[in-house]
Amino acid sequence: MTESSRAIINLNGNEEIISNIDFTNAVNIQYLENIILQKKKFVFSKCIFREGIVFLIHLTQTNITELELIFEDCIIEKNKHKHEIQSNINKQTFLLYFVNCFIQDLEIDKCSLTNTSVFKCIVLERLVITNSSIRIISIRNSFCKAFINNNPKTKLFISYADDNLYIEDFHMRKVNRQLKEKESLDRIFSYKTNFYITNPQELIVEFKKSTEKGIKRIKNEDNSLIEAKYHLTNDELKKLDISISIRLDSNITKSVKISNAIFKDISLKGDSEAIIDIKHTTCNRLFIDKFSSSKLLLYDFHAIEKDSKLEIKNSDLSNTWFNKVQINSFDIVSFYRTTLENTKFSATEFPKSIEALENIHYPLKKESEYFNNQYENYKQLKIALSNQSDQIQALQMHRKMYEAIRQSKKLSGQDKIILFLNNISNKHGTSITHSFICFILVLSGLYLLYVLALPQAPYSIGWISLESYWTSVCETFNFILENWKNLYVLANPTHRLSQLIENSSVPELSGMNYFISFSSRILMGWCYYQFVSAFRKFGKKI
Repeated sequence: MTESSRAIINLNGNEEIISNIDFTNAVNIQYLENIILQKKKFVFSKCIFREGIVFLIHLTQTNITELELIFEDCIIEKNKHKHEIQSNINKQTFLLYFVNCFIQDLEIDKCSLTNTSVFKCIVLERLVITNSSIRIISIRNSFCKAFINNNPKTKLFISYADDNLYIEDFHMRKVNRQLKEKESLDRIFSYKTNFYITNPQELIVEFKKSTEKGIKRIKNEDNSLIEAKYHLTNDELKKLDISISIRLDSNITKSVKISNAIFKDISLKGDSEAIIDIKHTTCNRLFIDKFSSSKLLLYDFHAIEKDSKLEIKNSDLSNTWFNKVQINSFDIVSFYRTTLENTKFSATEFPKSIEALENIHYPLKKESEYFNNQYENYKQLKIALSNQSDQIQALQMHRKMYEAIRQSKKLSGQDKIILFLNNISNKHGTSITHSFICFILVLSGLYLLYVLALPQAPYSIGWISLESYWTSVCETFNFILENWKNLYVLANPTHRLSQLIENSSVPELSGMNYFISFSSRILMGWCYYQFVSAFRKFGKKI
């Protein structure tokens, strides 16, 4: 590699490729039209820019129709000077490519060009593209903290393929080893990557997973090597640390498509008329805040790791469709002040509990209105599911709705008692098992009290010895069994007192027997009602 102090490079010169140069000064890359050209391709290959690069390219007053500038296997250090790139994108094509490069920092602001592509690169600090007129921005198999903001004419493509994530070419080998040690990375492709995106015209994010695993060598007929690819295993794919934050504050963005993605975090924010389609995607944390859109479709979406979170707050999900979404795969789920009544759910798996937290990161910090907000969540979910004739899941939300409001501090004591009794008797009209158990327990309790209150009952308190205690227990037990017929009489809420007297060995009852007989009519009638109510859970309107 040759050192060079060259500070200015004119793309209009006779050079077409510069390779293996170690530039010790900041390099100004410009286009001064000394020669009239229609097309020009310029390549920097295996170069090091120790003081960075500065683009000073103005094509609008030139005759060139197509300029292609490529950086290949380069190391580009940081330069604080502002880049100037201007072209007539309606008449001129300016393509700027970074391939297999290590970039310290790159900021493109208020520039005009046709296409910018970053392929198989690592950007250590920031990749910033803002307020620019660029038709296509393509980021493929790169790891960086990228800020792609306010480029209203841009179609942004972000893609990853498992056969090109193992970056081990030329300069990158040494850089990778140093970066792995510095960041304590197990693999270079586990480098933390964040995309912060605001208002592109269109956004497409795609992950491609092949069926291959490990190293695959592609050879010619003479057995010479064409290319070697390393295919990530499923366990290695889980080490990807890629997050995306999308903010849509206007009607600029037409569509957002995410497919087959593997994300740590997805964040959606803003009100827009965009159509958002997220399918076949895994995400460990989904955050939606102050959001509404023309359409949001989540299809085949779930979490796969621990400490997973799903938070939706201050949003309108009226135009949202959850299809085959495993909400229960998230460790904690929270809906806070969100419209859900018109949300569509298909083959959606709900968790046991849905929180109503203002901030999901502080699950123990609950505001005074927590249970009222939780009640509102379940109520809206019940309405949405009922409108779709999903009676089974609607009943689950119906039960959870009353369980939540029962804990509200604003609820009166009388209402709390009613809800408590409905909960233990039949889970608010949803459980036959609970109503049957309740029936058995109430009837058994009434029968025991009735039998022990009979005048001829052998039960007494005060025993001389253990033997007398045991004798008393045996006599009482035998007496309870001997009067078993009263069990069926008490089970009938319309029974007559004469029926109880007929089953007694003496023609009289105690005052307590009369009271228990009266109480049994009320309690058993209530038990039967709760059982019938639970039995008709699919036929009644909730």
